[in-house]
Amino acid sequence: MSPRVLISESDWRLLEFAFGDLRRHGYEVMVESSPLRALDVVKQWRPEVVIASSHCLGEWENHVDGWLETMPPHTTIMVTANTDDSDSTWQEWADRGCEVLFKLLVHSSELRVATEQALSARAAQGQARPTERGGPRADGSAKA
Repeated sequence: MSPRVLISESDWRLLEFAFGDLRRHGYEVMVESSPLRALDVVKQWRPEVVIASSHCLGEWENHVDGWLETMPPHTTIMVTANTDDSDSTWQEWADRGCEVLFKLLVHSSELRVATEQALSARAAQGQARPTERGGPRADGSAKA
């Protein structure tokens, strides 16, 4: 069975190359630009990878308490963000177990490699994802 990838992103250039490149490399890909509809798709379709903009995840955060804890444990979340997102925003998503991608640097092959690495890493670490806001950081220290 091909890995399922959901893309929730409003950047049409990223959507265009990501959708085509991932499909050509054997992934099942679904696109949903509406953040709240995308969250419903996650629950129903249960993708292995969710590629979502920081805006999308912010909408999930604003409308659904504990949305990250409700994600299937096998789901890897990859966040794309613009250069105007603050470093603390990037760090927060990384601390919560999400893969973070610099949007301006993303090319279709980079996105595919990041997807493959995220799937491999998730399999190697036994599907664990830190989800508590006050939980441990990657370096083992507690988040303030």
